[in-house]
Amino acid sequence: MVQSALADLFGISMSLGTVNPLRIEASDAVANCVDKAKLDVQRSNVVGADETSFNQGYIDGGNPNNF
Repeated sequence: MVQSALADLFGISMSLGTVNPLRIEASDAVANCVDKAKLDVQRSNVVGADETSFNQGYIDGGNPNNF
């Protein structure tokens, strides 16, 4: 799938044996940032899917119908 995506989108030919080492290299390159982001989320008082403050469910007590 990665091979065909690279070929279709960018015209890059890559052997299957090259895909995994590049995946590992990319993963290693962002590992520290991902670990920091995980800690920041875990330590956050409020966690949401985006930057809005919309509460779903009955979390904020503002929905008397409980949905």
